[in-house]
Order: sequence, then structure tokens, then C-alpha cells
Amino acid sequence: MKIKDIPWYDRPDFRLTREGVEKLSNPELLSLILLAGDKDDNVLELSNKILRRYNLNKIEEAGYNELVN
Repeated sequence: MKIKDIPWYDRPDFRLTREGVEKLSNPELLSLILLAGDKDDNVLELSNKILRRYNLNKIEEAGYNELVN
């Protein structure tokens, strides 16, 4: 699912301000970091892919190209 397919009130950025960081899942939090990318990127799918490949402790060891491929 793409961010733009989610109703505005359920998108991670709005939920962050409404509910706080503790209510967001790891993929949602990571998607907020990745939102600075291309608008055509599906950041939630990319976030899930990254989290399947690396746990949160190992992400810092991965380079940008590894994370987005």
C-alpha cells in the first residue's frame, strides 16, 4: 500500500502528531524517515523490506544503496 492510498488522517505523519511516536509501528516510523525521497516511492513497502532484511540494530551498518535496493 502506498502512503497516498491511505486516508490523510491515518498516514504516519498525521498519526505521529495526533497519537505520538509510541503508537506507530517500526515500518511507519521508518517510512517517516524515508519520506524525503521521491514521491513515487512506496515508502511503507520499502520500510517493510528494509526491516525484513535488517533488524533495527543492523540498519546503521547498511549503506544507502543497500537500503533502497
